[in-house]
Amino acid sequence: MDRFGNAQLSLPGDDAARAGLVPGTTVTLAWDGGKMPVTFATTFGDVRPGELVCYRDSSGLVAIAVAGGNAAARLGLRQGSTVTLALI
Repeated sequence: MDRFGNAQLSLPGDDAARAGLVPGTTVTLAWDGGKMPVTFATTFGDVRPGELVCYRDSSGLVAIAVAGGNAAARLGLRQGSTVTLALI
């Protein structure tokens, strides 16, 4: 988790792309406590304020964020939480 509440996953962006997780797709985000569809995008600007988004962050890993918010707090994620992504 970073100081903004973005959750960085252990999934390299290149591996995500090879699996079909590319900007414009919708993925199912599942974590301990929930499951929901999320847009896989290029930037926060690709979704409305307050929406969850998956994206490739500046370090090249896939991350989960809330546009203008805190994904970790919203989803109850903490360091070591298990999160899965699947194509819809």
